[in-house]
Amino acid sequence: MSLSEKLQRQQLTQSSNRLRLMQHGGRDNASNPSQEKSEFTTSASEIAVQLERLRHLQRAKATREPAIDRLIAPELGGEVRENSEGCCLVFRKPYPTLGEAEVRGHVLGLCGLLTGQTVADGARVLLLDTETTGLSGGAGTHVFLAGLGFWDESGFVVEQYFMRDFHEERAMLADLAQRLGGTDLLLSFNGKSFDLPLLQSRFILSRLPWPLSRAVHLDLLYPARRLWRLRLRDCSLGNLEKELFGRERIGDVPGHLIPHLYFNFARTGVPRGMSQVLEHNRQDICTLVELCHRMKGLLASMTGTMAIEATDLFSAGKYLRSLGQTRLSFECHRAALNSLNGQLDPELECRVLTSIAELHLTEGQRDDAVALWERALATANTLPLRVAERLAVHYEHRVRKFRKALEISERALESLERAGPSDYSSGPRIAEWTRRRERLLRKIAKLESGPARGMGENAGGTG
Repeated sequence: MSLSEKLQRQQLTQSSNRLRLMQHGGRDNASNPSQEKSEFTTSASEIAVQLERLRHLQRAKATREPAIDRLIAPELGGEVRENSEGCCLVFRKPYPTLGEAEVRGHVLGLCGLLTGQTVADGARVLLLDTETTGLSGGAGTHVFLAGLGFWDESGFVVEQYFMRDFHEERAMLADLAQRLGGTDLLLSFNGKSFDLPLLQSRFILSRLPWPLSRAVHLDLLYPARRLWRLRLRDCSLGNLEKELFGRERIGDVPGHLIPHLYFNFARTGVPRGMSQVLEHNRQDICTLVELCHRMKGLLASMTGTMAIEATDLFSAGKYLRSLGQTRLSFECHRAALNSLNGQLDPELECRVLTSIAELHLTEGQRDDAVALWERALATANTLPLRVAERLAVHYEHRVRKFRKALEISERALESLERAGPSDYSSGPRIAEWTRRRERLLRKIAKLESGPARGMGENAGGTG
C-alpha cells in the first residue's frame, strides 16, 4: 500500500468516526459544522506533514546520499554538519567563567593527583556525558546525544553531537570520532560502567574504529564517593550539585524521561522537550568542571579559600592515604581536628585520631600512634574495639605492662556485654577477649609469685 493510499484510508476512518459520533448524540459537532471541518482539516494536514517526512527519510535511506535533512526539527537550531557517512546536528556553546586558566589548572592538577601521572599544560582533556535511548545498556540502546566539554583558544566550550533519527547514527559517530581523536585524558561521571562501554559498542556495531584507545579515563564518581559519601550518603551528580554548590535545577528533565522524549521526537519529528534535554546535558558537563575544582580544593586542604566540613576533610585524608600522599593526608587530618575544635562530635574525633595513628604507624612512629590511640579511647563515647585491641596487644607483647592490658580487656568485655545479642559478632569477640583476660591474669599471677617479685611488679605495672 502506497503512502497516499494510507493517507486516504486514515481520512476515511476519521470521517466515519465523526459521523458515528454525530449519530449517537454528537450535537456539539452537528451544531457547529465549521468547527468539525476545521478539526478535520488540521488533522489531515498534520498527517500530511508526517507522511512527507517519512517519504523524505525513505528517499535518504534508499539513496544513502549525505543529503542535508532540514525537515527534521529546524527549531532546535544548531549546525547541520555533513560528512562521508551522512549528516548530524552539532551544537556549540561557550562558557567564559569555566575557561579561566585557574579552573583548567585545578582540573589538570586533580587529574595528576588521582592518576599518579604528570599532566602537562598542553594535554588535551575532554569531559564526556551522553544521553541514551535506555538506562540499562545493551546492544539495542543507542547514544543519541554525546556532549563534550573542552578548552580551546576561546575558553571552555561544550559541543553536542545529536542524531535526529537512527539513520544518522553512523554520521554522528564519525563526526564525534574527529573530536575524540588525540584525547590524552577523558573525564566522566559513571562513564566507566555506562557511557564508555555503551559508546564503544555503538562504534563497533557501526564498524568504526574506537578513537579513545590511548586516552586515560578518569571516572569522577569513584573519588566523589570516597570524599562525600560519609557526609552526604547520596553521591549522584544531581545531589552533589545541590549539596556542594547550593544549586537546584528548575525545570530540569528527569533522567528516566529522556529516552521517552527522544522516542517521541524520532517518531513525530516534534522536538517537544528536546531543548531541555540538550540543556540537561550541558549542565552535567559544567557541573563536572565545578566538581573537579571542588575536589582539588579539598584534596589540597585549601582551607584558606573555602570552608570545608570536618567530615569531608577526614574522608579526604583517608583517600589521600590510599593514593600514597602521606604528607597531604596528614594535613587533611590535622585540618579535620582543627575544624572539630569545640564541636561535640566525639565519634568523628575518635575516627580522625585513629586514622592519624595509622599514619604514624606506617611511618614507624609507634609512640605517637600509641598516644593517639589512648586519646581516642578517652574521647569516644562507645569503646572502639579495634583501638582497644591495638593497645592491648601493645601493652601485653611489646612493653609487657600486663595490668594496663588487663584494664583495657575488662573495658572491652563490659562494652561487648552491654551490646548484647544484637551484634551478631559479639559472641566470638567476647570469647576472644575472655581468653586474653585469662591469659593476662595467668601472666600477672606468675610474675607476682615468682622469685623476682619486684621486677615482676615493674613489668606488670601501669606506669
